[in-house]
Amino acid sequence: MELKLGDICEIIVGGDIDKNNFSEIKTEEFNTPILTNGIGENALRGFTDKAVINVPSVTVSARGTIGYSEYRDYPYFPAIRLICLIPNEDLDTKYLSYFLKTVTFNLAGGSIKQLTAPMVKKITINLPPLKEQRLIASILDLFTNLITLIDKEIELRKKQFEYYSYYIFNSLNNIPKIKLKEIVSLFTGKQVTKDLLNEEGLYPYYNGGINPSNMTNTYNNKKNKVIVSQGGENAGYVNFVTSNFLAGNHCYVLNLINENFCNKYLYYSLKSIESKIKQSKQGAGIPNLVKKVFLNFDIPELSLTEQKEIVSVLDNFTNLIDLLDKEKVLRQKQLTYYLNELVK
Repeated sequence: MELKLGDICEIIVGGDIDKNNFSEIKTEEFNTPILTNGIGENALRGFTDKAVINVPSVTVSARGTIGYSEYRDYPYFPAIRLICLIPNEDLDTKYLSYFLKTVTFNLAGGSIKQLTAPMVKKITINLPPLKEQRLIASILDLFTNLITLIDKEIELRKKQFEYYSYYIFNSLNNIPKIKLKEIVSLFTGKQVTKDLLNEEGLYPYYNGGINPSNMTNTYNNKKNKVIVSQGGENAGYVNFVTSNFLAGNHCYVLNLINENFCNKYLYYSLKSIESKIKQSKQGAGIPNLVKKVFLNFDIPELSLTEQKEIVSVLDNFTNLIDLLDKEKVLRQKQLTYYLNELVK
């Protein structure tokens, strides 16, 4: 049975925030979260003293992260046009939240797109019996909860890595240092044209971001290299690439010229001072990492044996994080598959 959401849901649109009843932090008086159009923690704007929604519901972003939906089982105050759906007794709230993740929204507006309550009201949903809805939601919850657990494990392992990395390199403060210009030469890629880019390509294309900007079928650097973002908001970000790759003109590739150092030790050393490297970037418009300044940074000068011992310790954490990331991707694919199979 197909029904319109407007016929089986109460739909409420968030309004303005009362500045007289607002706190940026949670207090005894202001303890009700104010939610806006954002994902996860970014949706939290602050706190107020009175909830508008007091029953389980689903929120849908109408601006910015348009269409992002989330199940809410706690009282809250919706703001800035956030759309809230409260289903009637024929529609399970959790089932509704999963259904909305399958919807492709047709957006209104010109240059600034938006989602409106009337548009949401017109969306049709196939409504199986309530018992079946709850069964479907419980199956999908298994994958969702597992992904949440994996996320928590990843955060824990990242904190462990940061702790041991800080401990190791902080203990080397009194060790003689050597400047990067004595260890590496910098390769800077060239401007890449669109015809070289292909989402189905074999090799990642790095150009100043944290993650690959795209994929390609050509490369200008071989695997197991340290790269550093040269320009943009991520200038100074240190990465280690384990496959052949194409470097763009905003990507520094570090090529070792000193046989007494290994790439992975260089990576972990630079990662430990990444915040300092980022702080050295220059430029008011598009910040950039000046080559001369970057090459003046130094790292502890250790024997190859000592370097490999450090690499071995820190690799234990990064390898585990990589495995967890792959596990998360797998579980997300499973969730997507069952979501599309069960919620139609």
